[in-house]
Amino acid sequence: MGDAPPDRSTRAILTGTRPPLWLLMLFAIMSPFSLLLFIPALPPLVEELGVGLGSVQWVITGFLIGVGTMQLVIGPLVDRVGRRTVVLTGLVLYIVTSALAAAASEIDLLIGLRIAQAICVAALSVVSRATVQDVFNGTDAGRAMSFVILALQLPGLLAPAIGGVLVMYAGWQSLFLLLTAMAVILLVLAYRFLPETRPEAQVVSPAFSRVFSDYLRLARNPQFATSASIVALTAAAAMTLLTVFPSALTDLFGKSPDVVGYYTSAYSVISLLGALASAQLVEKLGVGRLMASVLAAIAIYLSGYLIWSQALSFSLTNLFVSVSVVGFGQSIIVSMGFARAVEADDALRGTASGFAGALASIVSAGFAAVGASVYAFGLSMSLAVVLGCFLFSSAICGVQAWRDRPSG
Repeated sequence: MGDAPPDRSTRAILTGTRPPLWLLMLFAIMSPFSLLLFIPALPPLVEELGVGLGSVQWVITGFLIGVGTMQLVIGPLVDRVGRRTVVLTGLVLYIVTSALAAAASEIDLLIGLRIAQAICVAALSVVSRATVQDVFNGTDAGRAMSFVILALQLPGLLAPAIGGVLVMYAGWQSLFLLLTAMAVILLVLAYRFLPETRPEAQVVSPAFSRVFSDYLRLARNPQFATSASIVALTAAAAMTLLTVFPSALTDLFGKSPDVVGYYTSAYSVISLLGALASAQLVEKLGVGRLMASVLAAIAIYLSGYLIWSQALSFSLTNLFVSVSVVGFGQSIIVSMGFARAVEADDALRGTASGFAGALASIVSAGFAAVGASVYAFGLSMSLAVVLGCFLFSSAICGVQAWRDRPSG
């Protein structure tokens, strides 16, 4: 009598491994939640600390820069000292910095503590992706990564509302107290449920002088280079569209700020649904085929939409459908892209996770700035930037598929 087939139900994916996938999802949530929770606190900070909005904005900007760039440092660290050590150390530092930030009375100190927070959540982000590849294989890794990406979408629905209520009734300091409590709970869970998952057979040289050569090794790996590039370009397209969409709603269709907020929340819901769909579709199509199919579909749709809009002008319905297509599709592409990028080199999963994450953050910021700048020449120009990202990604995917074709 043969062995029973493995349980591949959603419940088994979420709870049937050590560490459980739900814990990795909680790790992933901390970065966007820490960012978005604080947005409603910006006006009160201007008033209470007696500084301009430009200075206060660095509480957000510094955090974003810290998360993006520090993944390049955290990734190699994860491969050298292990996943568990980095997570536990990061959470302890996060608790300390959050408690200190609640008592901060100067903007410079607050900005510095937020950057320190960013380093800690960068560690959680890198480990969440690297550990997926430690405990899952093949399409199961793609499904698991879809749930990690789904977790990234949840704070967009909840964090700003929670932050607004807390700021109104308990002051901006209460935001850091909430983050402190969350980190304490997560530290307990990590201590209990997170074993060391770094493959012993794949331990890299402990010398940090080898980090640059490790990055070169990944950059020369075709699977990593193509997958990380596709993730970065797709994230850039989504960020560009999300940056100009609120302005388009106001300028072209006269929508008020509250209505703009509703549309933005709807985008978050649609992105979440994309991640859920990804977890199901990858079983039928496989990681590479699913990513290529969605890339091609979005590129074809956006090409047609741009031609249509030039002939008949924009409508709110068609624009929102286009934004929804990008939001739904980018969750699928980013999930599959990260899965392929991190599995490209078993010995450098942490480094690959940090490299791909940092590249996505940096490229997204750059393209969003370009998309916002060309918006002055019309929405079509910004949409052309978005389309260019998907066309380039499709070309990269096609070239890699051609190289991987069976010989003969």
